[in-house]
Amino acid sequence: MDYLQLATQYIEPKLKGKYIYLDTILPLLNSLNSDFEITQIGKSAQGRAIHQVKIGTGTTKILMWSQMHGNESTTTKGLFDFFNFMQSDNEIANRIKSDYTLLCIPMLNPDGAFLYTRENANQVDLNRDAFNATQPEMQILHS
Repeated sequence: MDYLQLATQYIEPKLKGKYIYLDTILPLLNSLNSDFEITQIGKSAQGRAIHQVKIGTGTTKILMWSQMHGNESTTTKGLFDFFNFMQSDNEIANRIKSDYTLLCIPMLNPDGAFLYTRENANQVDLNRDAFNATQPEMQILHS
C-alpha cells in the first residue's frame, strides 16, 4: 500500500492555513455523505455549536476530538482528510466502518478557534480542565 499516495489523495482542499473556525467547517460537515451522522452535542461557553460526527457501526467505539486548543488546527485538517478517506470505497475504510464506531468532535473549542487562543472564552485551558470539567466544552467531552 502506498501511504504517501493515500495521504495526498484525500486532502481536504478547503482547509488551508492556520485559522480554522466553526464557520469554516460547517459546510464541510453538511457535505458529508450518508455514512456520517452529524449531531450538535452541546454549546461552547459563548454559545457556539459543538458537533459530533459518528461513522461506522462496529461494536468497538473510539472517541476522537480536535481543536481542544482553539489555535491548534492541524488535527482538524487531518480529521477532515480522514473523513474524505472514510467516504471512499477503499477496502480499509469499509473495514473500519464495519468494525468500529468512530465518534469525532471536529472542533471542541470553537470559541478559542474564533479568538485564536489556546483557552476557551472563559480563559481556561481545556486540557488543564480535563479532570475537573468546570467548562461546558469539557462537560460535553465527558458526557
